[in-house]
Amino acid sequence: MDSDQKRFDRVFEAAVVASALELFAHYGALLTHERCGDGGPVNGDDQGIVVVIGFSCARMRGSLTIYAPLRLLETTYPLEASPLTRLLDLEDWAREVGNQLVGRLSVQIKLQGLRLASGLPSTVSGRDYKVATGDAGTGQWHTFAGASAPGCQIRIDKCYESGFCWEPGNLNVDESEDGLKIF
Repeated sequence: MDSDQKRFDRVFEAAVVASALELFAHYGALLTHERCGDGGPVNGDDQGIVVVIGFSCARMRGSLTIYAPLRLLETTYPLEASPLTRLLDLEDWAREVGNQLVGRLSVQIKLQGLRLASGLPSTVSGRDYKVATGDAGTGQWHTFAGASAPGCQIRIDKCYESGFCWEPGNLNVDESEDGLKIF
């Protein structure tokens, strides 16, 4: 990995952490970033939802995988969940959380001179599952703990194409061009 990639990795991971803390705080869940490591989601006996959303920018692509216990999603859900459609509502909310996280991340990455595009989020719900990528060891799990709500875990996987170049000070970024709105 070259120096541009290493520098961008640090900026990107810090942007993901800051975006996640900001997003969950906005919906009433005060989380703290506890650690970063290789271990997968620790869901224990809690049923949870996993959201996977892809992203890309010039010569880099990857995905964010978010594991959130149902209790965290219930705490942050801005509407009243119907008892008849509770799981469907929370799965939809988990996808929206994924979209909003990538949206916040996109704004921060745009400030660094790169445009981030996102894919459509997918969800999986259940208790015991393993999240794996095709290239083992390229991603890191970030664990967030909550005082007023359960925490979550976010995995960042990325790969760079040859020729990736990041020079944050050399690009003129017009903030009004995309009309991004963050909730």
